[in-house]
Amino acid sequence: MSYRSSNELDPDLEDTIRPIINPLVDYFTRLEPDPALTYSRNHMWFIQQTPHSWRAGLDLMASRTISQVTEIIFPSYQGSLSRASPLLWIYHLDSMIVLRSPTQASALHANRKLRDCPSLLLADPQGEGWLLEGEFQIEQEQTYLIPKQALAGWFQQEVEWFIKEIKMQLIKQLNQPVGETLSDGGQYVTDICSALGPVTHHNLLQNLMNLI
Repeated sequence: MSYRSSNELDPDLEDTIRPIINPLVDYFTRLEPDPALTYSRNHMWFIQQTPHSWRAGLDLMASRTISQVTEIIFPSYQGSLSRASPLLWIYHLDSMIVLRSPTQASALHANRKLRDCPSLLLADPQGEGWLLEGEFQIEQEQTYLIPKQALAGWFQQEVEWFIKEIKMQLIKQLNQPVGETLSDGGQYVTDICSALGPVTHHNLLQNLMNLI
């Protein structure tokens, strides 16, 4: 049973927003999870580096949704962190997202490259744009990590929920000025933040990345 839920959409209204929604979600419909990675429900990925150390980052779905990163703030990691403790703060445009740990963690250190070039998080989120390395208690956490056998189904559910949420928000904007969903040149925008507006975009990110 999915932990996501949404209201049903009117088919006629879906037809109306189809020219707008298709460019926005095309990238997400083609995404697939990497079976070599371990994923958490707040869209972090983990890969083992040593018997006791894991590298962690933000997955392709979450990073693409952010659209633009202005700064990443890493705290001074001392001692151990409990599950749901803040790992870092991501500033995107005029808003901020707190990324929380899905597991207990200790001995953490940040990717120094992101301090000087936060855009790496979007350009290469599962490569040079990784976030942290340290002792994440992956083996002990069963609730907020996705089992390998359930990964494909979970990811598909997330994409379906995500697209439906964007559709619902666009339908709410149908009676607003054209500028809310179109660029100045009259072309449909392909950036989620520009299409939804900053407040709705931020709320979508919060819902996507704070399932801890």
